Order: sequence, then structure tokens, then C-alpha cells
Amino acid sequence: MISWAEILVGVAAVVGAGAWIPHILKWIAKPKLEVLSAPGLIIFYHVGGVAIQWPISIAVERQDALIMKAELLVTHQNGDSRKLFWGGIEEEFIQITIPEMAGNPLKYTKPSQVFAVKAVTQSLTERIIRFHDEDFYLTGLDKTESLREYFTYLKEQDASAAESITTSREFKQTLEFYNKDLFWKEGIYDLILRLKIRGLKSLHEQKFKFTLSKEDTITLQENRNQFEPYLQNLLTGSKQVVNWRHVFVNVSPTR
Repeated sequence: MISWAEILVGVAAVVGAGAWIPHILKWIAKPKLEVLSAPGLIIFYHVGGVAIQWPISIAVERQDALIMKAELLVTHQNGDSRKLFWGGIEEEFIQITIPEMAGNPLKYTKPSQVFAVKAVTQSLTERIIRFHDEDFYLTGLDKTESLREYFTYLKEQDASAAESITTSREFKQTLEFYNKDLFWKEGIYDLILRLKIRGLKSLHEQKFKFTLSKEDTITLQENRNQFEPYLQNLLTGSKQVVNWRHVFVNVSPTR
């Protein structure tokens, strides 16, 4: 015969288990993400500073997730690091294969005006995300705007004085600001991708890596020769050719 003590213990056990049910349900309801990278990404160095364009797919389980923020910590093997934030999101909405182009498809993308990504459980969510150094980009805008104002002032004072803008201290300082920001160097880079998901306190985090070769860094260094004609075009309206070069590198996940 079951005693009252045993009955009370059983009731307490049921009540105790019931108290955990809301916590279990809450845990089950949390979205579980996994970021799948394309085989490679593109490395930039231009007026926006250092930048990365990265095609990714996002798989999510349990429930849909709204990604509100993405940041990328980039660290060279020597310890130098830079934190990049998403500066653009694109979605590929059509792809056309033309036989005359040796099977290389034409891809058309649609830029998003809102910095947010909805990942759904029914399928992979594919996006092309551009990460850049936001502080450098905004500082560069301020410097180029100040330089334009100075150039306008020179023209108002003496039209011929504006012709010597490239030898002015202001022009040289702006040029130096862009030229000294070459973060990319030969070696291995570790990436830590962090995503902020609405409704969750902790960030989703995944790690990747890529390698820059000596040839890659030489290619990116050549962009230093493009800043001066870029600024001249910006100030004077000249039509000098500016050719920003970039490199494609393989990327792989790490633990």
C-alpha cells in the first residue's frame, strides 16, 4: 500500500517537473542558426577602407529568426585585428546562363534598403553581405567633405589657386589618411562572425579563416595609386580612370 509520504513525494516531483516545462519550451523555441559560407569571398581596399564581400547561406531550425546586426572580427596571424560591420546586403534574384559565355551565368542582385535578414526554417536564406570599417568610412566622408569646402574656398579667392590643390597640405593629409589604412598583408586571417538575433541576448558566433598570398597583397597595394585621381575627380570633375582592384580568396570554417 502506497503511503501518504510517497504520494506527496510523487506530487512534488510532478509539480517540480511542471515548473521546468516553461523553461524547456522556451529553450526549444529558440532559433538555432548555422551560417554556411560560399567557397570564397572578395577582399577590397578602397575609399571605404578595408572591406569584405561575402556570399553566405543561413540555415535555421526550431523557428524563424530575424537578424538585426552582423559584425566581423578580422584578425591577422600577427595579432592585428579590425572589426567590420555590415554596410550592404544583396539578394540574388535571377541567374541567366548564356552558352556563348562559356557557361558563366549572369547574376542579378537586388540591394536591400533595410539592414536586417529574415532567416526561415523552410529553406536556406542566401545573401551577399558587404562588411566594412564603419568608423574609417565615416571619417573619410568628413575629410573629403572638408577638402571640397576648402577647394571651393580657393576657387572663390583665386581660380588659378585651385589648380594647385594637389600640392596643398589639406590634400596631402587626406591622401595620407587613405594610403595608411592598408590593413591587408600576407598571411592567415581568422574571422569571427557574430549575429544579433531579435529576442536573444547572446550573439550567434561562428569562426572561419582565409589566407592572403604575397600576390594578393601586391594587387591590393596597387590601389594606393588610385586615391589621388579619385580625389581629383571628386574635386574638379575630371574624368581620370580609377580602377579599384580586389582579390578573391578561399574561405573555410574553423572550430
